[in-house]
Order: sequence, then structure tokens, then C-alpha cells
Amino acid sequence: MRQNAPSMDLNSWAGSADLCYLFRYLASKVYRDIGRGRAVGLVPWETTFTDNLLLELATARPHEIFIRRFGADEESVLGADWLWWFHDQDGYVGLRVQAKRAHPETGHINLKQPAPRQPDVLQAEVLARRAQQDGVVGLYCLYTDHRPGPHGYAPCGPCPHGPLDHTQWGCALLLAETAARHGRAKRTFANAVLRDSWPWYHLVCRNYGDYNASVSVTQNLRILIGNLIVGEPTAVEQLNQDRLPWMSGRAPDDIVAAFAERSPALVARRPGVAGAVLLEVSDERRR
Repeated sequence: MRQNAPSMDLNSWAGSADLCYLFRYLASKVYRDIGRGRAVGLVPWETTFTDNLLLELATARPHEIFIRRFGADEESVLGADWLWWFHDQDGYVGLRVQAKRAHPETGHINLKQPAPRQPDVLQAEVLARRAQQDGVVGLYCLYTDHRPGPHGYAPCGPCPHGPLDHTQWGCALLLAETAARHGRAKRTFANAVLRDSWPWYHLVCRNYGDYNASVSVTQNLRILIGNLIVGEPTAVEQLNQDRLPWMSGRAPDDIVAAFAERSPALVARRPGVAGAVLLEVSDERRR
């Protein structure tokens, strides 16, 4: 019998065994911090939100979440890409994630931003290409206090770890190819972009919607992201398993070694990457 979800009251939160609940808590905190910051003209930048989120994750689950931040060369700071790898008994899934904050006043998300030294190429297109080269999936993590317009792709709940809650859009994920399509169409207002996004707790919750609660986290991720790619015409070609090793549960040797040794220091540097987040999620099947 499933226990009731812990309260989402941020003032009384004292930690939780449920990784999904932790992700939900952090999304709510971002959503509310944006509103609080707007009231005093001090909404944090993407890098601040990202640092705070990673600090919360690493300290809440120190035996299962391992983080390595690389040296801050210029490209890493500007690109702010982070590698995320999930591991459980069914293999590995890798993501290359970049943060974007909705403008506190206008609500626009800068998906039209050109790549450094490539004025005719969007930053989102570079993220998608680099992710493909790495054999992972390119995603944006969007920090907002907006909600999607009608007919959004993924609702924000409920799931067994929390109620239907609009603050879950505080941290939303968007496929890099979809971001590029929005950028090329100059359709960048958060209301529109969030229609093709999904709250980030979907990364770790297998008990939501049509997904089978008996599958592992990595199995669920392959289903979820595969469905997103199928729905995005510019990304369909990525379904070739030779180009995306995570579809078969594979990972680079340094990632495998880092998980085996519980040592993020073993993760090799990659161009334009600020760091790596390793999530050991083998026990999540039982939650």
C-alpha cells in the first residue's frame, strides 16, 4: 500500500526518501523564488538556480547522487551544459542539459540565441548536435513561474509523490530540437514553449500517467524520451541505436567506472560541459 505523499509546504520540508518528491520540491522552490525575486528586482540567473538545485540534490542524496564540476573555462560558463547520467539495473541513460530562465518581466525564453561565433546557427541546434555526438539526449531545463497554454504536452501532476500543482513548471524540460524549432519560428514566450515541455520530475517518477510503475527509472526514461523524439520531426533520425547508445543502456567507459567506484572524479572532461551529475537510481523501483 502506497504511503501518502509528503507535504509540499516548503517551510516544513525536511527531506524525503522519494527522489520524485525531491524533484517536485525543488521545482516548486524555483517557481516561488522567481516570484519572490521579481517583487524585489532580484530574480536569480540560470547559473545560480542550477548551482542551488545541484547542491540540494547532492546533499539530500549523498550516497546516490554524485556531482563533479569541471574548471570554469569560458565555453563551459557560457554554454552551461551539464551531463546527467542515470544508472540502475537496466543500464544507463545520458542527457546533456542546458538551463534557460524565462525573462522575469516579459516571460520570453531566449531560444533565438545564436551560438558563439556562429551567428547563423542557434545555440539550441549546437546543443542538439553535441548531444548526438556524445550519444546522449539534448534538453533544456527551463526555469519559469509561468504555465503552458491550453493543450500542453505534459500536465504537472498528480503523481503518487505530490498533488496536481502548477508550481511544477518551475523546472521544465524541453527537447533541444524542439527548442530550435521554437527559436526559428520566433515563438519564445513561456506560455507557448511550455506546451511542448514537461515537468522535470518525470525524469525519476515511474508512477505517472500511462507509464508502468513496475519498470525501472532508465526503462521509463527510454520510453518517455523516445516518445518525445518521435513527436519531433527534426529528431526522428536519432532513434538509430548506434547513434544513441543509451537506447540500449550503454554508457562511455568513464561513466561506467565513475558509477562503479562511486567517484565522479573519474568522469572525463568534455568540450563545453560545465560538469557531470551521476544518479544511481537502482533502488527507485521499490519506492
